[in-house]
Amino acid sequence: MQFTVHNTADILKIKTPALFVGVFKEGKHGVISKDLPNSAEIKNIIRKEFRCGLGDAYMMRDVPGFAAEKVVLIGMGEEDKFDMKALEDAHCAVTCFMEEYSIKEGVSTLLDEEALFKNHEEITLKDATIVAARKVHYSNYKYTSTFKEIPDHNVLKKFGFTTSKENTKLVKDAIATGKAIADGMLLTMQLGDLPSNICTPTYLGNCAKDLAKEYKEIKAEVLGRKQIESLKMGAFLSVAAGASEEPALITLRYTPTKKSSKKPLVFVGKGVTFDSGGISLKNKSGMDEMKFDMCGAASVFGVLKAVAEIGFDREIIGVVAATENMPSSYATKPGDVVTSMSGKTIEILNTDAEGRLLLADALTYVDKFNPEVVIDIATLTSAIIQALGHVHAGVFSNDEDLADALVDAGEIANDTAWKMPLDEQFAEKLKSNFADCANIGCGVAGSAVAAAFLEKFIGDYKWAHIDIAGVAWNRGDNKGASGRPVALLMAYLLNQ
Repeated sequence: MQFTVHNTADILKIKTPALFVGVFKEGKHGVISKDLPNSAEIKNIIRKEFRCGLGDAYMMRDVPGFAAEKVVLIGMGEEDKFDMKALEDAHCAVTCFMEEYSIKEGVSTLLDEEALFKNHEEITLKDATIVAARKVHYSNYKYTSTFKEIPDHNVLKKFGFTTSKENTKLVKDAIATGKAIADGMLLTMQLGDLPSNICTPTYLGNCAKDLAKEYKEIKAEVLGRKQIESLKMGAFLSVAAGASEEPALITLRYTPTKKSSKKPLVFVGKGVTFDSGGISLKNKSGMDEMKFDMCGAASVFGVLKAVAEIGFDREIIGVVAATENMPSSYATKPGDVVTSMSGKTIEILNTDAEGRLLLADALTYVDKFNPEVVIDIATLTSAIIQALGHVHAGVFSNDEDLADALVDAGEIANDTAWKMPLDEQFAEKLKSNFADCANIGCGVAGSAVAAAFLEKFIGDYKWAHIDIAGVAWNRGDNKGASGRPVALLMAYLLNQ
């Protein structure tokens, strides 16, 4: 998609099939609409005909004085509640309108709305532009990989934003950043949506190699079963034991052109490409969605792609532990004891608590990089859905500043997370009579107990665990990977 930037002062001269202008509820003009030559007509419309609810749209054709073919009013909801989520929702309405009317080009004036910055002084025009451009760019996504007949989908070709002349360069740069983040999310969504008979650990390994071919700053390494065995990753291998598909330990290493003296930032992703639960077999209901159990790994791929497109000045490393979790005569059984890479022994009481086993060895492994910060991302527990629903990801950390930075990044990116507790009492639930620890607790506070388990395997670095089980994919009629939390992670990186 091509993005353009237009001077707000020339709004009447912009030639486009659709010019999108924001208006608020209760008959209130937006910054742009109040100064248009037809502002009185618009005022009458928003008082009598158009409710201006967030995401509503009202089309006016052939408006005198405008070069645009159509002026489309976009409802922005209540003025004093206009925030980053409302901005993204409003641009969702823009792209949905363009889809409905098969419009391939348009221009938004919504970045000119001052209410966003008055209501939230911490938000900058750069932040807002990144979110808006990201939303518009990834609206082009449509999963088609396994269709013979490609579903109809309106593909946007050109989209513009208005801003003041002095902010033109800032907005152009922010659009490029938003587009890069969207490209990362598109990769994450594509990997998540692929069926598990295609998106295997081997497929993910090949995807890593493809990224290394595409970006010269990225190097890829893919280790197979024998190499994983040589690393003595007994926890990881216990999950892979029942699967015929080969496991893979994947490392993506981004090194900037100009070397940095800073320690690397490392992202670790859970890559269970299909999770049957193993011997502790899952209920058949919704089991097809267990192809999404590798969305943590997919988000690591998305972050590395976005980082390479933007050109970060710091080393960023992604590590993915990928396998299937399947039942068979070779599968790990409840009650088995395995030895992790750290040397700690683990009694496996439930083979469906497998993600933490992969991550335990991966978190030990990344200590070799001497990282400053390690962030793992995983669809780890259903318990996090009970706590936070499908709204927020859960953040657990051994460093309060890191946890706060991630939560703040989520607010800026409209990819929200909630800080969760990591008290010693949760770790006490993991005591075992037969090993250093068990892989599950007593059935309560499941997400916190899982995080406490992971903490046992971290090195001397700042660490955060993001449980994305509730937000990694959409359920119901719109089933599909969401691309989260790539936007949150990129907002965090942009603030480092």
